[in-house]
Amino acid sequence: MKTKCIMLVGATGSGKSTLVNAVANYIIGVRREDICRFEMVQLEDNERGRSGAQSQTQWVTCYTIYINKTSRLSYNVTIIDTPGFGHTEGLQSDGAIVDQIRELFLAEDGKGVTCIDAICFVVKSPDARLTFTQEYIFRSILALFGKDIEGNICTIVTFADGQEPPVIQALSQLDEKPIPYETYFPVNNSAIFSSNSDQNPTSISTKFFWTLAMESYDNFFKHIHRLHPKSLSLTTEVLCLRQAKENTIYNLQIELDRGFIKLDSIHEEVQIFKQHTREIKDNKDFKYEVEESKFEKVDIGGQGIYTTNCLTCNYTCHANCAYANDDDKAKCIAMNADGKCTECPNKCYWKLHHNVPFVFKVVKTKVTKTYREKEAAYQAAKKKKLSQKDIVEILHNEIGEIQENIDQYLYMITQHSNHLKRIALLPNTLSTVQYIDLLIEAEKQIKKEGFESRIKELGRCRDRAMYNTTVKNFASQIQIAKDTIQNN
Repeated sequence: MKTKCIMLVGATGSGKSTLVNAVANYIIGVRREDICRFEMVQLEDNERGRSGAQSQTQWVTCYTIYINKTSRLSYNVTIIDTPGFGHTEGLQSDGAIVDQIRELFLAEDGKGVTCIDAICFVVKSPDARLTFTQEYIFRSILALFGKDIEGNICTIVTFADGQEPPVIQALSQLDEKPIPYETYFPVNNSAIFSSNSDQNPTSISTKFFWTLAMESYDNFFKHIHRLHPKSLSLTTEVLCLRQAKENTIYNLQIELDRGFIKLDSIHEEVQIFKQHTREIKDNKDFKYEVEESKFEKVDIGGQGIYTTNCLTCNYTCHANCAYANDDDKAKCIAMNADGKCTECPNKCYWKLHHNVPFVFKVVKTKVTKTYREKEAAYQAAKKKKLSQKDIVEILHNEIGEIQENIDQYLYMITQHSNHLKRIALLPNTLSTVQYIDLLIEAEKQIKKEGFESRIKELGRCRDRAMYNTTVKNFASQIQIAKDTIQNN
């Protein structure tokens, strides 16, 4: 029996959950709870130790509706119901939804989804003017899919009243790749779940909304029947590529943090050496204190998070990996086609990477050194006696190494971005920075328990979103460090 696969996406509060029930009632007159269902999240809950008490609406859920003799359709329907984007938990919640969608599309052994007939945006009729958050959400959702899926995207308008929905005018004003709005399907599902008693004072409006919904669902499924199913291979590639880009930006931020600390340290050392020129000439030793960076293990045991750590480089290559088994680490998005890591310093082979209950974090620490120790270390490396000028030149070369390392990350990000331009429906989403600022402001106003730690994490997300600006600041600091060395 032929099956059509439909995916529902939209913002929180758009009415998607009610829509699933309404579609099930339209096709065969059953409730959502009676539909044959398979649910990836149950497997994920058990494996990752997540709480089973959490709402099912937090998880991507697949419902399969099998037709019978009384059904209105001639084919089975699978509905992929996604949680609403823009939840009060913010970026973390949205990121978890994207992770679930990617896992659903990548799942093997018949557990996943490999092709789809329609991506349905669910929007509310009364939204006459889209907020920045709504616009960000719509673009973020569009950015998940490959270019080949564009013709299979449609719009369902909930809470419709029979007039032209105000939200359609709002959608028409979106730039670049807007959500399709020329053909839309207005529904008001209140009639489907209301009493059919003649004594009901709202029976006239109920009949109107019933007719509106039935005609709209008739047109919707006729439209779906005409659509050709599309493979999700390109969309899966987009999802994986976006994850790889985000992971590289995450690690770039870590390297920038280390780089800033190193530049400050070099600047301090140059100034200290200048102040102690006489002692150095007289071959005297002296102590000094500078700040340096080091990697520290942070325990994440019991949080249900898988990691990809290189224990050769002592480096976290992917802080939230989908693969728990070390034998599967070749599939981690940190690995390239040759099986080598793109993130750790030595670009180690995938078999040297492991899922362990900790990550490596950069911390700043005060270190006491002596000039003689530093001189001896450099002389051992160069295998010759070095002057003060030679040591300053080595510091200059260390700056070049830092810059080269940052450039490698920027090159990878550029490669990911160029590839996304070729295959993604929407290569770039709207500025994340403004959205994060809105979330930070909301946290400050509501002050819900734990808001300070959430603001801190949002600040780190903001830094990653502004990595181009940070890189420019880093380049300026490098030039200042070089000038300082040259003038001494």
